[in-house]
Amino acid sequence: MTFTSKLEFQPYLKLMFYLTFRRPIMLLFLIIGGVFILNALFHFTPGSQQTSVGLMVGIIMPIYLVTAVYWRTRKIFQTNKRLSERMTYELDSERIRVSGETFASEMDWSGIHKIEELRHWFLIYSSGQTANLIPKSALGGQEEILIDLLKKTGVKLKLKNRRRHVA
Repeated sequence: MTFTSKLEFQPYLKLMFYLTFRRPIMLLFLIIGGVFILNALFHFTPGSQQTSVGLMVGIIMPIYLVTAVYWRTRKIFQTNKRLSERMTYELDSERIRVSGETFASEMDWSGIHKIEELRHWFLIYSSGQTANLIPKSALGGQEEILIDLLKKTGVKLKLKNRRRHVA
């Protein structure tokens, strides 16, 4: 199976927000921020330093987290030119080949850590933190063919729930 893709910043940013905020620790920070706000509002005392600090922490914490993810993602996308190159993927039952304008790589499926399907993406992890990002839009409707191929590789798959139509 062969296909090409080119990452654009907006879809990449949405993916990075999703991957960041699905982590329990990040959700915990957002919940803590909400608790600070609720505590400050329910125990509101005009002129109270405790109320002011609670509101500031509760508001600043989520804003900081979102802003930090945005700027980090933007910097990574701008400085890593390979992310924005047009990439060609060639997948068969034995290996995956990825080539861009300035690089080419090839890995046996045994070197792949896991594969995860998201709503708009397939992530092929070569390690716990590094993945090839494949937008489903690049597959031209061949998602099922890719999934069938991936199932034959022996790599750990995390596929989203699929409803198959029975004729």
